[in-house]
Amino acid sequence: MTPRAIARAEHEAVALELRKAGATYDEIARRLGYSNRSAARRLVVRALDRTVSEPANELRTLECARLDALLQALWPKAMEGNPRSVEVALQVMERRARLLGLDAPPRRVVEVLTADVVERAIQELEREIIALGGEVPPELPAGTEEDE
Repeated sequence: MTPRAIARAEHEAVALELRKAGATYDEIARRLGYSNRSAARRLVVRALDRTVSEPANELRTLECARLDALLQALWPKAMEGNPRSVEVALQVMERRARLLGLDAPPRRVVEVLTADVVERAIQELEREIIALGGEVPPELPAGTEEDE
């Protein structure tokens, strides 16, 4: 860790302690020598993010190690074809994939149809109907529906 990173981490820790003690962002900025409250707020937010994310990362690493140990113990019998060992090994692998976010849902492309796109499509269909010798029914007034 660089000296600058260490100083930033120390400022974040002090800012968080001051905020926990009830200091306003203006007070924190003044005490730590920052020019405005938004800089103090950013310090507090970064400190909170680090407080939450670092333990979560450590726990995720520990959980992965445990799952790896379980899978290693199951693997020989699973590879021999033991149905129960195969089933449990797959469950361990599924849990590991969920923990690491490996089974993220596929991305989907969503097309938004606006009124002008729909109108152009209707006009194109009407041209095709006429080209095939058909008739296009007259437009209905807005807000009415054709009787069936």
